[in-house]
Amino acid sequence: MDNQLIAVMDSLLLSSNNLLKLADEEAWENFNDGIENYLLAMQSLIDMNISGLEGSIRLQVAKKIETLMLNDGIIMQRIRARQAELSKEMAGMRKSNVSAQAYRTV
Repeated sequence: MDNQLIAVMDSLLLSSNNLLKLADEEAWENFNDGIENYLLAMQSLIDMNISGLEGSIRLQVAKKIETLMLNDGIIMQRIRARQAELSKEMAGMRKSNVSAQAYRTV
């Protein structure tokens, strides 16, 4: 169980770091694909029973969870920034569409 848990957490950390890299590179289509896999792996971690972990493993797991949470916070910031950017672009497109319609009716 301990080895499986550590393997899942290491995989999540790699995925998390990859998602951060993709967000920084603004590779949003690849990010979307990666986030789905990340969420599935996170769900498998949630389903694991970690209550019986011993001291050193518990400390390892706690540090990995802390890193995951920090990365998740940064990922959420990147997602919010992207969402704000898309909202601005959509507002500009709506204004452009309204202007085009007004021009056609004149």
